[in-house]
Amino acid sequence: MQSCRVSPLVERTLTRMLELDAMLELMPDRTCTVARAIDTALAVAESLVTGDIDQPSEVVSRALARWLERTRNLGIDRVLHAA
Repeated sequence: MQSCRVSPLVERTLTRMLELDAMLELMPDRTCTVARAIDTALAVAESLVTGDIDQPSEVVSRALARWLERTRNLGIDRVLHAA
């Protein structure tokens, strides 16, 4: 019997998705540019993690890596201003 282990790349993506979702929940204005960017980023990530998350294909892995890179600083100014 094989154990199911989520790929580390998918784990990082899911963690980042949770962070972005938490940021979005704290935003009073959902129509601001940052909120819309977070919504869009989450929609893209959701479309990428719908397949085999134990062993994503090379194409999906590359897309997830690019998504993580693109969203690395997304919403960071909101966090800094809230502190």
